[in-house]
Amino acid sequence: MLDRYDIEHELGTGARGAVYRGREKYTGERVAIKLTPLGASHVGTLSGRAAHNVGHLNHPHLVRVRESGHVGQLAYAVLDLAEGVDLSQHAASGCLLPARTVLSAMSRIACALHFLHQHGRFHGDVKPANIVFDRQRESVKLIDFDAESNSIPLGSLAYMAPERLKGAPNSAASDEFSFAVTLYELLCGQLPFGRASLPELVWRTAHDCPAQIDRHRPELPRSVVVAIEKALSKIPGHRFGSMQAFSDALIREHSINARCSLNADVLHRRGAAHD
Repeated sequence: MLDRYDIEHELGTGARGAVYRGREKYTGERVAIKLTPLGASHVGTLSGRAAHNVGHLNHPHLVRVRESGHVGQLAYAVLDLAEGVDLSQHAASGCLLPARTVLSAMSRIACALHFLHQHGRFHGDVKPANIVFDRQRESVKLIDFDAESNSIPLGSLAYMAPERLKGAPNSAASDEFSFAVTLYELLCGQLPFGRASLPELVWRTAHDCPAQIDRHRPELPRSVVVAIEKALSKIPGHRFGSMQAFSDALIREHSINARCSLNADVLHRRGAAHD
């Protein structure tokens, strides 16, 4: 329960609640504690979902959920504290990371998403702010995957797949699209369909072609550009079909050590060994 932890200060707030830095009282370990107001009708569902998270989703590039549950109408999740900065700080012109660094980090995030999808889970809110990167340690972690809400976070509309903006539920294909938007922004310093009001954004995402990547990063190999464009297809069935295939397309010519060749069982055992 939460009384095992001291909450120190707020790390950030978003559409899915507030996240605080905390400390386990008995071990002194630093943790992140996410608190989310929850309607009474969702309490039972959360409890079962939380148990699934803690028992099965261990991956080197996912922030581990240590425990979760609810107290009254407040849902909570206690996670490992991811060190570094979220990649929203490297998503604008003038502060972009080198292309090779971006491709290496994002290929590992693709592997984490592939792992989630193998377990029948979808992230639903892939964006730079939900990826924590420690350049010194060469560590990258995907965060905020514990919530499965099919609602559309207001701050994330620009990253949503066309079908999600029209009300379709989360899917592997919609995660793939959001990942491609995120990768595009980290490479180019702008979003593929720009920022606009909701009606205009829905129209642009459904009908417009993304601004050409080559204009912003002409040095990128054509294979990378083609891979991103494929993942940004309007029709889900025209995308890669799996995050592993997307990752393979990104790293094929770059000798980046980020393949998703390990299956889910191996990754689970590796994660469990670090618990």
